[in-house]
Amino acid sequence: MATALPTFPSFDPNADQGAPGVRFKKYIARFRNLIVATDIDDPKRQKALLLHYIGEEVNDIFETLTVSEPAEGETVLDVTIKALSEYFTPKQNPVFEYKFRNAKQTQDEALMTYYTRLKQLSLTCEFHDAGREIKSQIIQHGRSQRLRRKALIDPTITLAKLLEMGKAAELADSQAANLERTENISHFTTGSSKNHNKARFQSRSPGTRVKCRNCGGTYPHE
Repeated sequence: MATALPTFPSFDPNADQGAPGVRFKKYIARFRNLIVATDIDDPKRQKALLLHYIGEEVNDIFETLTVSEPAEGETVLDVTIKALSEYFTPKQNPVFEYKFRNAKQTQDEALMTYYTRLKQLSLTCEFHDAGREIKSQIIQHGRSQRLRRKALIDPTITLAKLLEMGKAAELADSQAANLERTENISHFTTGSSKNHNKARFQSRSPGTRVKCRNCGGTYPHE
């Protein structure tokens, strides 16, 4: 009689939760606990169970990999995990991390645009905690000194809170700038109107004579 398999999650290599290599390592650690708990000792069954649980997308990836024969002391599960680990954990290129560390927020770049750019750069860096690295980069190389001061005062601030505060500050700055432009335009319009009225008044100075509609003489009358 077949034994029902326990519930176990699949592995999503595209999940937006950090570097896939780091997440796969944690996934395998949990899988090894599972096979101990289910008392499955046969390496072939262990491999079959891993490929069953891991999901269709990773199965498709696995079929494209070159998997070596187990060496002495290794099992088919070991070489399967090794092949997938090497796929999800590419060799780090120092150039990628250099680019990340030197990415600064440009003059006209919104905070969320800068965050997205850092997020994309972090995908090639294989950081253990990409969120922490991104937060640190925003604090060091973001444009807002006000945001930097708040983050340094409260080291426990999360990336999500930092982004929330930054967006609020950008909105407030934008609204203040719009208000100042409106006030400047209003001041200019009022000043122009006053000058225009003054010029009209001066054009009708006492030295200027007009014809009276009643008597035909000059107006004002002497």
